[in-house]
Amino acid sequence: MGAILERFRLWLLRYWLGRNLANIISVTGFVGAYLFLFYFNLSITEKLTGFITMVPFDWADGKVARWLGVTNGAGKVIDPIVDKLRNFLVLYFLFLNPELVFKIVMGLISLGEIAALVPIGSATCLAFKYRRDFYLKNRKRVGWKGYKSIFKYIISDVMENWSVNQDGKTTMGCYGIMFGLIVFRSKWMERDELVYLYLIFAVIGFYFRYYSFLDYRETLQEWQNGALARATEAG
Repeated sequence: MGAILERFRLWLLRYWLGRNLANIISVTGFVGAYLFLFYFNLSITEKLTGFITMVPFDWADGKVARWLGVTNGAGKVIDPIVDKLRNFLVLYFLFLNPELVFKIVMGLISLGEIAALVPIGSATCLAFKYRRDFYLKNRKRVGWKGYKSIFKYIISDVMENWSVNQDGKTTMGCYGIMFGLIVFRSKWMERDELVYLYLIFAVIGFYFRYYSFLDYRETLQEWQNGALARATEAG
């Protein structure tokens, strides 16, 4: 059985579909989440349940990428972007349905998620600027190949230095429990005690998001110390 799976893996890698299968799974999960939340004519509970059925796609894309051995490249960028977009999708949906959760809670969570993106966004912009300036200094124009090289450099120098820290994992765990309580309350038990319970997990999650942001900011400062030198040496 192991030999058959290995042959199948090698066969997949010969084709574009195989090399991008993990990315396709990731994007499919996002599209499915969008359709359930905003397109299909379903009840609120059915929309939330449909969204939950798309969550395993986030687990599956990583498993497939590691199995195929394609953990580098565009997937390094696509996967975290899709994850964040899906998170904002459900936050926006809950914001549009205040009977499920207080708007101020969704506002604070959204603020924390945006803040967590600022350090890595800043590093990406700086890496692009440093590398592009290096190209323009040595050439009259960058060109398509130059931008492709810049993109690969950003993946290697920025994305490799960022991963979800422990505070970030705790944050998403708290938000996941909060979301589960909201779905449970909307479908089976409309009790005020559950409101207080999901608010507690929302506050705990926001607390850890704050410390997660501080860690990302420190990572940005450490990365920035040698970013300009790496951008010019990589040429």
